[in-house]
Amino acid sequence: MSKFYAGIGSRETPEEVQDMMTEIASYLEDKGYMLRSGNANGADQAFAKGVKRAAQIWLPWMEFNQWFSLSYPKHEYAVINTDDIDAYSSIEKYHPKPKSLGHAAP
Repeated sequence: MSKFYAGIGSRETPEEVQDMMTEIASYLEDKGYMLRSGNANGADQAFAKGVKRAAQIWLPWMEFNQWFSLSYPKHEYAVINTDDIDAYSSIEKYHPKPKSLGHAAP
């Protein structure tokens, strides 16, 4: 696969919206897209639930929400490198409130 999308959002996403995110992820996978996401509760995990094959999941540390990761062993899990300037600058560029992120996010 060479087409990607970011499946991210609020930890407080309502259940009915999470259900739609799961369906969207499944649809996009069928169309040849690969999910790139985190492993946070809420929206991130809703997207991950819709992917039956591999997804790229970026973690602040390897054990982050490991209970969820164990349910999806086909996904690729990697820790964000703290020296990754592009990853950190993308947060400032794309996140609507980067200063509001907790310790699990850079």
